[in-house]
Amino acid sequence: MIPYYYSIVALGVVYVLVRSGINRLSLFVVLIFWEGLFGFLGVINIYKIMVFAYALVILSQNKWTQSYKDKYINLFFLLFSIFFWISYLLYGGNLITILSQYGFKYGMVFLIYHGFKEFFSSAQRREYFKRLLLRVLTIQIILSVIKIIIIGFPVETNVGSITYGAGGTAVVIPIIGLIFYWVINNNGNFRIKNWLYVSSLLIVAIASGKRSPMILFPLCIAILFISGHEKFKISRVIKYLPIAITLSFILFYFGLRLLPSLNPDQKVWGRFDPQYTLDYVLIYNFGTDELGKIEQAEEGRGASLFLLFKPNELNLKNIIEILFGKGIYKTATKSSGRFLGGRAYGIDHQGLLGTFIYVIYSLGYAGFLSMLCFSLALLNSIKQNNIKYILIGFYVYEFFLYANQVVFSNASAVLVVFVCHYCGMFVNSSPDFKFDKVKIEPHENIVYPPCNS
Repeated sequence: MIPYYYSIVALGVVYVLVRSGINRLSLFVVLIFWEGLFGFLGVINIYKIMVFAYALVILSQNKWTQSYKDKYINLFFLLFSIFFWISYLLYGGNLITILSQYGFKYGMVFLIYHGFKEFFSSAQRREYFKRLLLRVLTIQIILSVIKIIIIGFPVETNVGSITYGAGGTAVVIPIIGLIFYWVINNNGNFRIKNWLYVSSLLIVAIASGKRSPMILFPLCIAILFISGHEKFKISRVIKYLPIAITLSFILFYFGLRLLPSLNPDQKVWGRFDPQYTLDYVLIYNFGTDELGKIEQAEEGRGASLFLLFKPNELNLKNIIEILFGKGIYKTATKSSGRFLGGRAYGIDHQGLLGTFIYVIYSLGYAGFLSMLCFSLALLNSIKQNNIKYILIGFYVYEFFLYANQVVFSNASAVLVVFVCHYCGMFVNSSPDFKFDKVKIEPHENIVYPPCNS
């Protein structure tokens, strides 16, 4: 049924371009969010080269204005680039593969951050960009429903139109989509239809059988509700805490019953048993359901946190390997198989590893620290504190315990960068954050002039 599914995915491209018009921004966003279609067609390597080249052409034309915080973003990305290429000079590898890793996987978010600033230069462009991303995000929800109907439930791979053969993006898109939708709607000034839309974002995670959003998504809603805007007020906590707890529990309840792995009956609509879920989460991440034994755990992503300060157990044997790793070509091409602890990569660990271990093993502690600082500097550019701290917290969790896709998955990066720039435009406005309304012509086929004109 996969070909039928991707026939519908391809129709999504037509719909977006017809509704939003064809211009360099809409083409770029479609290319980023329809990566899965190119994976299905078997031209993913050509796609990566094409998209990065297109990004260089259209985004480098824009004016890269600099703020004080941008200096840190630029500095840490420069350091990461230096360490990345030192690692390459030490260990070599196919240059096309290395360029793909550097440009498409790591460098794209840097281009997007600076290149997107020009799209916020006028209210009309900003409104157009917002509606374009909202339309694309809505299609991901629709495609997730279609995926359940056509392919089955739950199937981890094929996240909307974004991925083919991988499902990690289904963890981050619901959370980042929630934050994006929150800021473009007057920081959660929701009506019933808005809450229905927000709740539907969880379908993306459910369709791919992802478990962590069932806990993190309700938690983010509760924090957003309670934190309000810029100033923390105890009166707001008292007012909205019951609402936040109620909504969070409803989403948590349905999430645990819908995902087979999170309920004791191992089926859709199984029993609601939070204790079973907690035990499952602990065993999955640490190999034990006893809290007292977590520190001695040697299995799972959670247990891999204890390897952070143990380079010898990561098979990094000398100062060069500790600083610059063993080279990214070996891990990128999976020359020894999937990157797991154990004999293949000489890592003293069993099972899944947090992606930060992948970075340390490939690029060393120099690459790891510069990447971490770059990501935090990027998120720190958000001027609305509650949004900034939520995103930083989610990034840290996802980097150390999952797949490092908040910043370095391009679809998520587009939404994150939009939030970075969008929040900055209204942080000094009135407490109600009333965003300006811009009239768009019917069908929104507006004339979109070159940004350097």
